[in-house]
Amino acid sequence: MQTQNNALTIREYPLGEWGLGLFMLAVAGFTAVGANGDWSITLIAGVAGLLFIVVGTILEVQADRVGGLLTIRRTSLLRHYVREIAVTDIAALQLERSSGSSSGCRIVVVTKENETIPFRTGYSRGGSAKEGKAKRLREFLGVGGVDM
Repeated sequence: MQTQNNALTIREYPLGEWGLGLFMLAVAGFTAVGANGDWSITLIAGVAGLLFIVVGTILEVQADRVGGLLTIRRTSLLRHYVREIAVTDIAALQLERSSGSSSGCRIVVVTKENETIPFRTGYSRGGSAKEGKAKRLREFLGVGGVDM
């Protein structure tokens, strides 16, 4: 988290996905050495490893008090998503728990028009860290919200 007087930036890197991708590529490399004509495991591990690396998404959230904007950027090798939200349009910034059986959550912006805009498309663990980020953003921008 980087903070300047009028700007706050939060970045999250997909270290888990990238690490798993590198592990799968290593598995592909080791199985290629002893493949003896059967390349199926090598091919599956190699493709899976590449997919984890390519699909891993970097999240960058920029809060700008002077410009009055909250910018959400999600970037991977295949996709690029940018959403700018005026601070005056934000009703709340809070955590949202998944409706399934998992205990995952994500940070969302709720607009005054009752639109929910998630920072990430999926849910993941780490609620206390996300709660801290949401609280920091709320305090920085002066918006409301409650956590789980």
